[in-house]
Amino acid sequence: MFKHFVKLLLASVFSAFFAIICFNIPYYDIVNSPNVINLTQEDLQNLSNNKTFGHFISVTNSNVNSVSKTKNDAIDIVLKIFNLFPVKKIQAKVYDNSKIYASGDLIGFNIKTNGVIVEGINNVITDLGEVSPAKNSGIRVGDIITHIDGVKVSSNEEFNEVVNLQNSNHIHKVQYLRNNVLNAVEIHSEYDKITKSYRLGLWVKDETNGIGTLTYILEDNNKYGALGHAVTNSNGEIINATDGKIYDCNLLGIEKGSKGIAGSVKGLFVNDDNSVGTITKNTNMGLVGVIKDNSKIYKQAKQYTIGGRFSAHSGKAQILCQVTDGEAKLYDVEIIKANSQNNAKEKSIVLRIIDKELLNLTGGIVQGMSGSPIIQDNRIVGAVTHVFVNDPTKGYGIYLDWMLEKQ
Repeated sequence: MFKHFVKLLLASVFSAFFAIICFNIPYYDIVNSPNVINLTQEDLQNLSNNKTFGHFISVTNSNVNSVSKTKNDAIDIVLKIFNLFPVKKIQAKVYDNSKIYASGDLIGFNIKTNGVIVEGINNVITDLGEVSPAKNSGIRVGDIITHIDGVKVSSNEEFNEVVNLQNSNHIHKVQYLRNNVLNAVEIHSEYDKITKSYRLGLWVKDETNGIGTLTYILEDNNKYGALGHAVTNSNGEIINATDGKIYDCNLLGIEKGSKGIAGSVKGLFVNDDNSVGTITKNTNMGLVGVIKDNSKIYKQAKQYTIGGRFSAHSGKAQILCQVTDGEAKLYDVEIIKANSQNNAKEKSIVLRIIDKELLNLTGGIVQGMSGSPIIQDNRIVGAVTHVFVNDPTKGYGIYLDWMLEKQ
């Protein structure tokens, strides 16, 4: 009896792996998929009906059919081969299809940093000539200075104030972040006869400004996502945002893109008290925060169903962006490829601009359009992130799943 059972078990296992190979069951993709995924009600139903991974993969969950349709729920689902062999347990956050809005409007952003960012290394004009105290210190452009002589500095004013606190030899211990690693160095300040103050020969700033596109707004909590990629310093490192705000942005014009030259949106915003929302995080999937529900941007947003990597596919789609005065408009694009991804990445979708009006206005994808929602089958499936420099009519997009995970 035992031998018969072993033979039956081995035969079943062999059959399962034979089926994986012969019927192209995506075993590797399933096993290596994230442990937490975002789904819509329709996505969940497709999983239950074996439409996502094929007929050989079944979904087991006791409450698949009892998920609330009025609020977001997290459920556990188990994927099995032949409804026998468990290969993956996933926690799925099921979104209500009616709780997201696509924006596409231009926004200006102002990010406060955890310290001051080194923008340049310059000379100090002394009675003996020009010297550069920080030149050989090891500090470089893009580093974030957090403390001087043990005192935390969060603004340009604080930075200069601490440097000018008199000590016996004007040697300052400077602590700075690079790649999230804290370093320390000593720099001898010099007296600048022009400014009549002691200087380290460092040009620093305490905030970062820029222009991008607002992607989505969640109705139930007013949280938003924008840009689809991180705001970085000159070294390509993500700026650690401690605070920030977003603003209405007035379109001034478009610098068209061409082969080898990236175009850009030209805009103007005023960094004052009239913000339309806050910035809580600067992530590798874009900016996140909370928007004011009485803002013009919120009122202009358009309601869609949540989509993502389980619903995006090659074929016709649209992007929502603001490249003329007034509200954002829909423009036709083609999704060339929707990549199979198990981990969050910015380059999820390859798309091509096919709308003649948009091509005439911008030449394709330009800087400032990052974050433009990608709409397909009445769903927000992602956002524009990058342009192909050698072909501005093509670019990349990120799945909405990955952006929502950063909330």
